[in-house]
Amino acid sequence: MSRLSIDAPLVGRRAELDALAAALDEARDGRPGAVLLAGDAGAGKTRVLQAFAARAAADGATVLRGHCVDFGAAGLPYLAFAEALGAHLSATSAAVPAGLAALLGTPAPERPAGGPGGVDAAAESSAVEVGRMQLFEQVARFVGALAASSPVLLVLEDLHWADPSSRDLLRYLLGRMRRERVLVVASYRSDDLHRAHPVRGLLGDLARLPHVRRVGLAPFDADGMAAFLSALAGGPVPPATVRRVLARSEGNAYFAEELFAAGDRPGVPDGLAEVLLDRLERLGPAARDVARVAAVGGRRVADDLLLAVSGLDRVALDDALREAVSAQVLRAEGERYAFRHALLQEAVYADLLPGERSRWHAAYVAVLSGRTGAGDGPGAAAELAHHALAAHDVPTALSASVRAAEDATELLAPREALAHLERAIELFDSVPDAATVAGLDAVDLHRRAAGYADRCGRVERAVALAREALRRAEEAEDARRVALLHHRLAQHLIAADRVADALPHAEQAVEAFAAATGSSEPAGRDHAWALAGLARALMLADRPEAREVAETAHTAAVRLGAPDVEADTLATLAVVHSGGAAPDEVVDARLLQALQRARESADVLTELRASVNLGWSRYSRGDVAGTLEVLEAACDRAAATGLRWSPLAVELRVLRRVVRYAAGRWADNPDGDADLAPDAAAARLAAAGLYVQVGRGDAGAEAAVTRLVASRGQDLQVQLGVDGCLAELRRWQGRPDEAADLARAAIDDLARCHGADQMGVVWLAAVEVAALADVAEEAALRHDGARVAALAERAQARLDTLEAFVLELLAARPDGMHRPGPEAMAWLARARAEGSRLLPPAGGTDPHAAWREALEAFGYGYPYEDARCRLGLAGSLLRGSRRGEPGWDEAGTLLAEAAATAARLGARPLAAAVAALARRAGVELPGPDGGADVAPGASGAAAAAPVSLTAREQDVLRLVARGWTNRRVGAELFISEKTVSVHLSNVMAKLGARGRTDAVSRAHRAGLLSLDA
Repeated sequence: MSRLSIDAPLVGRRAELDALAAALDEARDGRPGAVLLAGDAGAGKTRVLQAFAARAAADGATVLRGHCVDFGAAGLPYLAFAEALGAHLSATSAAVPAGLAALLGTPAPERPAGGPGGVDAAAESSAVEVGRMQLFEQVARFVGALAASSPVLLVLEDLHWADPSSRDLLRYLLGRMRRERVLVVASYRSDDLHRAHPVRGLLGDLARLPHVRRVGLAPFDADGMAAFLSALAGGPVPPATVRRVLARSEGNAYFAEELFAAGDRPGVPDGLAEVLLDRLERLGPAARDVARVAAVGGRRVADDLLLAVSGLDRVALDDALREAVSAQVLRAEGERYAFRHALLQEAVYADLLPGERSRWHAAYVAVLSGRTGAGDGPGAAAELAHHALAAHDVPTALSASVRAAEDATELLAPREALAHLERAIELFDSVPDAATVAGLDAVDLHRRAAGYADRCGRVERAVALAREALRRAEEAEDARRVALLHHRLAQHLIAADRVADALPHAEQAVEAFAAATGSSEPAGRDHAWALAGLARALMLADRPEAREVAETAHTAAVRLGAPDVEADTLATLAVVHSGGAAPDEVVDARLLQALQRARESADVLTELRASVNLGWSRYSRGDVAGTLEVLEAACDRAAATGLRWSPLAVELRVLRRVVRYAAGRWADNPDGDADLAPDAAAARLAAAGLYVQVGRGDAGAEAAVTRLVASRGQDLQVQLGVDGCLAELRRWQGRPDEAADLARAAIDDLARCHGADQMGVVWLAAVEVAALADVAEEAALRHDGARVAALAERAQARLDTLEAFVLELLAARPDGMHRPGPEAMAWLARARAEGSRLLPPAGGTDPHAAWREALEAFGYGYPYEDARCRLGLAGSLLRGSRRGEPGWDEAGTLLAEAAATAARLGARPLAAAVAALARRAGVELPGPDGGADVAPGASGAAAAAPVSLTAREQDVLRLVARGWTNRRVGAELFISEKTVSVHLSNVMAKLGARGRTDAVSRAHRAGLLSLDA
C-alpha cells in the first residue's frame, strides 16, 4: 500500500536542501540572506520547505512560517507575516508588541478623530503613513530581536499570491538586513508568473540584492521519479509504472503523487482535477462534506470557523476531519486545516453546484458577520465581503467592502483600498438605503476611490471617479462639497497632465468658497487648499498671476497653522516665474522648507512634489550627484508609503532614469517592477530607458523604440525619447541621412505638439547637425562638392535657428529652473562642434576650438557625452595634424580616454567608433591584448585561425568589400593609394586569392572579415 509524500522520505532534492542549508549557515555567522524557491505548481516546494524547516528547528533555529492566500485582486494586507509572527507569539505565549497590534488583529488605540475625507488627496493617506513605516520597522526589529538569541528562519509560502503590502514589507525587510542572523525563504509558482504578474517586479527587485539567491525545483527525471515513487510505495516500483507516471505528470511531484495514488484502475481520468476529485470521492459522506465546506472557506480554514459553519457537533466534525487528514486531503496546521495543495482546494470548489456554493458562502457570512467589528483581525472585513458577494448578500458585501477599504487604508495599501471601494461602488445603487448600510454616501465613496486611483497611478480612472462624485454632489445641491470636489477634480486633472481642463475647476473651487464665506480671504483650511491648488494650476498654465495667488495661499496657510498647505505653496513659489532670476540658494531653501513642512504634517504627496521640484532644480544647474541624492530618497519614500505608482512617484522615477543615464550609472536598474506599471507610466519609464539601450547598442533597442511609437504623441518625454533615440540609433547604424531627416521632423513635431519653447529641441538639433556632417563626409569622399555644399547650407541654417532659439529662451526665462541650464548649453556647444566638421571656421579661429568648448561644457557630470566629445575632438585633431605632431599625440590620449569610458559604460557603438578611428589613424589603444589584430566583429575562431590579418589589412579589405577604390580607401584611412595596394597584395597572398573580390569572399568564409561591421 502506498503512502503519500507528506510522510515519505524526501528524495531527489539534495542539491536544493544543501543550498538552503548553506544559506542558513551563512545566516548563523551574521550574514543574513534570502532564498527564492521557485517551481511549477506541485513541484514539491512545500515538501522541501517542511523538511528544511524541521532540520532547521532541530538545529536550534527559530522557525517562523506564513502563507500567502489568493483572495482576489483586493487581497489581505500582510497576511503571511501576520500568520508567521502570530503563530510564534501564540506558541510561546508571549505578549503582542504594541507596534504589531494592528498587524496581528489585537485591539489598538482609537485613531484620532477626523480620519480620511480631507480636501487634499494626501490627507487620507498621510494620517497613517507614519504608522506604516513604524509597522515595517517593528516587524524588522521583532525578527532581529529573535535572531539575537538564535538564528531565525522565516518561511513565506506561495509568494505568487502575496498582496502588494506584503511585497512592500518583504522588500523593506530584505533591503535593511545587515548583520542579523536571519534567513528568509519564499516559495512561488514559476509557471504562474505571466508577463503582467505583480510578483515579477518584486522578484526583479530582490534579485538585485547581493544576499538574495534563487533555487529552482526542476521536474523529476526518470531516475528521480523512480526514487520518488519507490519512497511513496515503500519499495521498488515497476519500470512501466514509473514511465507511465513520468509521462503523464511531466515530472511534477504532486501530479505524479496523485496519479500514483490513483493506481491503474480503469477509468481514472486524464485531467488533474479529475484525479484530485477521485481522491475526494474516497472519503465518507461526512468527510466529503467537510472538505467541500473547507474549500468554500479557502486554502486554509480555522478550526472554530469550520465548526461554526459546518453545523456539525464537535465529535462529528473531528471524525470527519480525522478521515480527511488521514487521506491527505487536508492537513492540520496549528489551529487551522489546510488543503494539501491549492489545486486540490480549487478543484473541490469548482466541483460544487452553484446552489451549494451560495449556500455555504451564506453560512460563512452568517458566522463572520457576528465576528467582524472592533478589534477583528486584519482581512476579516475583506473575507466577509468575499463570501457575501458570492452568497449574493449585496448589503453585507457593500458594508464589508467599505470596512475592508478602511482596513487597507490603515495599512497604507492603496491598491487594495481602491479594489474594495470599486466593488462597493458597483453594489451601491442596488442596495436600499445604501448610505446607511455603507456608512457613507455615494459622493464620498466616489471621492475616496478617486483618491486611491490617483495614488495607484490610474489617473484617468481618478478623473472619472472625481467627475462622478462632483455630479452627485451637484445633484444634492451640497455647495461645500461641490467646492471641495472642484478642487479635487482639478488636482486629478493636473496629475493626468490636463492642465487646461484643470484650471476652470480650480477657479470654480476658489469662487465657490469665496461665495460661501463672503470673502476672498481664506477662513479655513479647505479654502486655503483650494487657493493653493489654483496657484499650482496657474503656474502650470504659465499664467502671470500664479505667483500672487501662491503668495496669498501661503500667507493664509501660515495664518491658519496648516503646514501641509504651507508646504504645497512653498513648492509652487520656489518654481513659479518671478520676473527675475531667483538665486539657486533661494530656490533650494524654499524647496527644503517645503519638504520639512510636508514631513511635519505627514503629507507624503506634497513631500514628493517638493522632491520633484528640488530634483529638477538641481539637475537644471548641473548638480547631477545632488539630484540623484534627492531622487533616490524620494523614490524610496514613495515605495515605502504605498505610492509607488502615483503620478508624482512616476515623475521621480522617470527623472531618476534620465539622471542615472547622464551620470553614467547604466548598470543600475532600480525599476525592476516597471512591467507592472500602469500603461502611461510604463511608456514614460520605457522611453527614459531608451537612452541606455541605444547607448549600449542593445540588440532590442530598435524593437523597444518601435513599441513606443504608438505612445509618442501622448507625453512630451515619451515623444522626445522615441524621436531622439531613433535618430541616434540610425547614426550608429550608419544611416546618417535617415537620422538627419528624423531629427528635423522631430523638431517640427515637438513644436507642433508641445509648443515652440521646448528645450529638447537643442538636443535634437545637435543630432541633426551631427548626422548632416556624417553625410557630408561620405559625400566628400565621393568628391560630390554640390552635395557637401547643400548639406553645409542646411546645417548652417539649423545652427542659426538654434542660436536664436537659445538666446530667446535666455531672455524670456530669467528664473534659474526655467532657463537653459548646463545640459542645454552643452548640447548647443556640441551642435556647433558637429557643424565645424562641414563648415569652415571663422577667420583666425582655432579649428578645434568648438570641440574643446563642447568637451568642457559636458564636464559637469555627463561621462558618455564627454567621451563622445573626446572622440570628436580626436577626429578634428587627426584631420589637422600629422603623425608625430602634438595634435596627433593628443588625439591618441583622447581616444584612449574615450575608449575607457565606453568600456566602463558598456557603450558598444561608441567603443566601435573609437576603435575604428584609432585603426584608421594607426593609433594603438590600450587593451587586454595590447591592441586589436582582430576586428571587433570577428569571432573567436577567426582570432585563432592559422591565417590572420592585421587590423590595417582588415580595415582595407572591409572598405574594398564596399566597392571603394584604392584612392577612397586611402583617404578614409589616412594612407596613400600605393600603401592600399601593398596591403591588398599582402592580403591576397595570405589568402591565396586571385583578386580583390576573391579575397573578400575567402576572408568572409574564414571568419576573418565581418561584412556588416
